Amino acid sequence: MNNYLTRHARTRMQQRGIDKLQVALIEAFGTFVDQKENSEYGFIPDEQIPALRDALDKLSGVRLIVSRGAIITTMHETRRLKRDYLLRRVNTK
Repeated sequence: MNNYLTRHARTRMQQRGIDKLQVALIEAFGTFVDQKENSEYGFIPDEQIPALRDALDKLSGVRLIVSRGAIITTMHETRRLKRDYLLRRVNTK
């Protein structure tokens, strides 16, 4: 969804201790309910949170290979992949 954050929304987020990652997670995985005057509210149902937590716990080492905006494959990080990445970072400096 990636909605624009108004100044009011940014102020309220700061006052209420809500960070951008929380907003992004609700946008990506939340349920949205229509309200009056062309607005809606979003939230993640309590029963969905354990499944999201499990998915986040399993993210360590998962990699996506992306080309031109398309995911072309998925994989688990290997020592070779990590080494090649680190070597590329060193060689570009």
